[in-house]
Amino acid sequence: MDRFVGGHPALDFVNTADGTGPVRASEHLPTWDAVLAWCRDAGLVDPAEDVPAPADPASALAALRAFREDLHAFLTAGGRAGAVRAAVVAAHARSRLDPSSGWTVPVAEHGADVPALRITLAVGALLAGPDLARVSRCGRCSWVFLDPSPSRRRRWCSMATCGNRSKQDRLRQRQ
Repeated sequence: MDRFVGGHPALDFVNTADGTGPVRASEHLPTWDAVLAWCRDAGLVDPAEDVPAPADPASALAALRAFREDLHAFLTAGGRAGAVRAAVVAAHARSRLDPSSGWTVPVAEHGADVPALRITLAVGALLAGPDLARVSRCGRCSWVFLDPSPSRRRRWCSMATCGNRSKQDRLRQRQ
């Protein structure tokens, strides 16, 4: 699957776990290095930035995954808004507002916390902006995405994967 089909970094972060239906059994962030690589690919961390590893990578990874699942539950079922809100408020409290670039989280000040803080700021931007009303859930997997179509009829995260699989399933059922 293409890792960046959400249309927003916050949604692509939610999509770092997947599975069929609502069950999210497949993990795409198995290590802290994978988190850093994903953040670089998503444009949240510049490749030139030297982000250190956390003192306890397992705990940092567990906290980030828990936040991701709280966000997934909030976006798909309207649950756990308190945990998501608290994380976004805390991230804003630790960041700086720069007139030219918006909310910033410098590596020199925040070190290993930079990936989690920048992801959380991206989540805050999604939740506070007009795109929140365009968030949809794939009809085949657990991924979420922005549906920019006027009719809001997009059903799959990606036509190349879930869309084609759904069409293949319907064809097999008819035969």
